Amino acid sequence: ETEFLCAVLRPGDVFVDVGANIGYFSLLASRLVGASGSVLAFEPERDNYRLLEANCRLNDCANIRCFEAALGEENASGTLYLNELNRGDHSLYPEQAGRAGQDISIVNGSRLIGASHPRVDCIKIDTQGAECDVVAGLRELIAASAAGLVMIIEFSPLHLRQAGTSGRVLLDLLADHDWRMYLMDEAAQGLLPVSAQQVRSLSDITEQDPHSGGFFNLVVTGRPLEDNPALRFVRDWGMYDNALAYYLLAGRMQPWNGDECAGGQLENRLYMPSGWAFPEDWGRWSLGRRSLIKFIPAPGLARLAAPRLSIRGRYFGPVEATGVYLNGRHLGDFELLDASIPLPPQALQGEHSVLELVHAQPLRPADVSDSADSREIKFGLESIAIGS
Repeated sequence: ETEFLCAVLRPGDVFVDVGANIGYFSLLASRLVGASGSVLAFEPERDNYRLLEANCRLNDCANIRCFEAALGEENASGTLYLNELNRGDHSLYPEQAGRAGQDISIVNGSRLIGASHPRVDCIKIDTQGAECDVVAGLRELIAASAAGLVMIIEFSPLHLRQAGTSGRVLLDLLADHDWRMYLMDEAAQGLLPVSAQQVRSLSDITEQDPHSGGFFNLVVTGRPLEDNPALRFVRDWGMYDNALAYYLLAGRMQPWNGDECAGGQLENRLYMPSGWAFPEDWGRWSLGRRSLIKFIPAPGLARLAAPRLSIRGRYFGPVEATGVYLNGRHLGDFELLDASIPLPPQALQGEHSVLELVHAQPLRPADVSDSADSREIKFGLESIAIGS
């Protein structure tokens, strides 16, 4: 976030810091926008606000205006629930009962900010679940600023659930404009361009786990950022099919040394992007005529003198010979009940490998039995390994 703000803020810009805490980003922005620019910092918690003001004085930041208030859809009073162990985790929507509360003021951001700044250049929102309230109150200001606006919004499924809302609701509040969106990829230290639909899918995925405390930082902007030479972008997804798969998997997918992957362990080392049904305890059924498996070969695999691919599984209906391809090369047709397939020399020396299984006659269980299962299945993968 620090590098991003240094890259996008310019002298004369107006920066809005919603959830300013003690002022780290406000002070940074103050230096970047200079005397001709403005910073508006909102922090509702009393002690944090005092430290925010003190930091502004100590650093001689005359271009910062501090507001002891939270932003919301309407002007109101409210209760901020405190986390004494983490002064950055105070929330209008408490995670658990028993937190001490503090009376605070809530103000409509469009009316307050718009009175002095009809348009702004950058908004940072980190409010522990109140992001929907904040954006709802900023909609008029966002609309007026949209063409040149850059927003950084923290998506936290845990805090959004506590607020009785969701990432989809937040995205719906932003749906009036044709935004460009980017995920901050901490591992790659760059921005990952994504579509609004991919962000919706990512939000859904992170919210499926009721205990998830994970979050992601989303950049929403009305102007393309690719022409900014100070920013880095993730443009190579490697073996992943799209930006969302890259974001979710690249950080946790480790190189595979060929050890047996079986049953529920298949996803630990293998990326199975298409042609597979949902995992079951024993493994996965193929779907349709083609099933892909991608993986990152560990260095040891490339050094095997006579590598062999071992596949064990089951068939729905008659056993057939399954076409097996590695990196586009046809290895042959094999019955994969318990197969050991020789691999060409140097077949596993690339950054990633693609294994494709081609099924001649997939069947629908509903067509051959009383089952209501209409999936086209054929081969059930139980285990896979590479050795010599």
